[in-house]
Amino acid sequence: MAYGVTHHLTFSLELPYLHRDRLREGEHSHSGGVTTNEVVALGNVSGIGDATLLAKYRLTEDEGAGFAIVGGIKLPTGSTNTTSLEGERLETEHQPGTGSWDPIVGASAAVPLGGATLNRRRGWMGVAALLLSLQLALALAFSLVTHMAAGRAKFWRERTREQQG
Repeated sequence: MAYGVTHHLTFSLELPYLHRDRLREGEHSHSGGVTTNEVVALGNVSGIGDATLLAKYRLTEDEGAGFAIVGGIKLPTGSTNTTSLEGERLETEHQPGTGSWDPIVGASAAVPLGGATLNRRRGWMGVAALLLSLQLALALAFSLVTHMAAGRAKFWRERTREQQG
């Protein structure tokens, strides 16, 4: 759910519902000189995951390339005590929630490419919150180069037509 307060500022709330069917786990053991490898069924996991509150601030005015900064927090709303079929607490990666409060910092870019728009969002949580994403920079650079190359190709096609016609 998102709400645009102004043209530049949008708030959003995400509350996921997770359902994981037939979780399994591999077990490896040695006993009496015998090695045993087996797959153990853990069951199914369902429930509300961790909620995310975000604020997005658009930095650009025009309809061309768009840039925004994003900030927010992940709230520990999901369960962290789901158990297996045998009654043992499941590992953290199988739980609907993480049990932690995590800051979120990110950036978003959109570049129009003819009739389509390339969108790229990148967010960082925890320690990585202050790092810039090389992946975002490369995706943006690639989009801009592609857009410029398409414009240059169109220019040369039109110029050739003018010279021939």
